[in-house]
Amino acid sequence: ETRPLVVHASHGFAVEKLIDTLVAQNVSTERKYVGSQEAVASQSKGQCLLAGFHIPMGAFEDVALAHYAKWLNPKVHALIHVATRRQGLVVAAGNPKHIQGVADLTRPGIRYVNRQPSSDTHFLLQCLLQAAKVNPQDIEGYNLGEYTHAAVAAYVASGMADAGLAVETPAKRFKLDFVPLVTERYFLLANQSDLDSPAIRAVLDILGSEAFKASVNELSGYDASECASIQTLREAFGRSSATSPPT
Repeated sequence: ETRPLVVHASHGFAVEKLIDTLVAQNVSTERKYVGSQEAVASQSKGQCLLAGFHIPMGAFEDVALAHYAKWLNPKVHALIHVATRRQGLVVAAGNPKHIQGVADLTRPGIRYVNRQPSSDTHFLLQCLLQAAKVNPQDIEGYNLGEYTHAAVAAYVASGMADAGLAVETPAKRFKLDFVPLVTERYFLLANQSDLDSPAIRAVLDILGSEAFKASVNELSGYDASECASIQTLREAFGRSSATSPPT
């Protein structure tokens, strides 16, 4: 009997497509959506074969990597690239409150909807607020957390909040406006020794297929051009602290 492919992943629309495709191909799959940090931690403890997590490109890359560093081992791990995606502020159609960045979230009368504290989007917001020197407690709704990007967009669409941080895809689905702030890379973390296993070969076959890449490129804000490429931590992130072997 083949053991199921166990995937713990931060929620995203490309990884959702991957799981749906695996199931459609009768690959026995168990998936659990958790925060990126929890996903990476469970992979390092051997509780799942693949962990889905995302890292912002640019200014916040190093601080985000440090967030995961204790679970990443350059001698053990490999990264499978899934897609890049844009995160930003989801606002009402036409952006009636003229929200351009996180500093605007403290203005009187602006209601925010957050993600749950364990999510990386919540962590990304903290990075953005710190960079803009904004006190989170000045944001109305900061302590209100939803569990998915789609839930955040639905909350804004229903008029219960004026803004939320999420990926672009659900903003477009709900016909909302989107203010892009950060591009992220979404990876699957795997052990190098598992890359030739039947389960991971099945994943790589799907990720590498033109049909899958085309379906991801149709998602607003997503880019699958690097999909299925495998990198070491150092190749992906250069010589940052997280890519040095633990001493």
